[in-house]
Amino acid sequence: ITQSPISLLYLKIEKQSLRQFLALKKIFGKYRFSMAGSIFNVIGFSFLLNKNSPIEEITNYGKTINKSGNHLLNIVEDIFDLTMIESKEMLIQKETFNFAGFIDIIYTKIKAEQIKVEKDNIDIRFKPCKNYDKISMYSDSEKLEKIIFHLLKNALKFTSEGYIEYGFTEEIIDTKPM
Repeated sequence: ITQSPISLLYLKIEKQSLRQFLALKKIFGKYRFSMAGSIFNVIGFSFLLNKNSPIEEITNYGKTINKSGNHLLNIVEDIFDLTMIESKEMLIQKETFNFAGFIDIIYTKIKAEQIKVEKDNIDIRFKPCKNYDKISMYSDSEKLEKIIFHLLKNALKFTSEGYIEYGFTEEIIDTKPM
């Protein structure tokens, strides 16, 4: 029995769709419990709010709802990123950028995160190499920023006392842009 080129194409598309479905199922499975907890908090605490509640209680519920909503948003963004990576549709947009400005943005974001998670007792230290303010990089600054920020965010999450120190050393591998 021979198959026509069209039926072979359909078979290939179905196989690829099945692979993508299984990858998405795996990704959503990892986040299911985290999403369920945040959704429960948003729905549950919003249900408890009413006009007769004391202002302190309303404020506390509002903070919990906001925190859970932000957590859900982060999960959805992570799922989208993982989906793009799994489907090989993640686009890398390289550009030349000033590293000092890049690091300043990350430092500002991690300090804001530190306040948000109420870990003021943790000292966050940046240890750059000499002349880091003169360094330019050629990379996808948005994705690199996201990676470094998530690493620091996890360090903050799992550090209960002391300090978090991050930095880099300069090593020139190739002077030609990729």
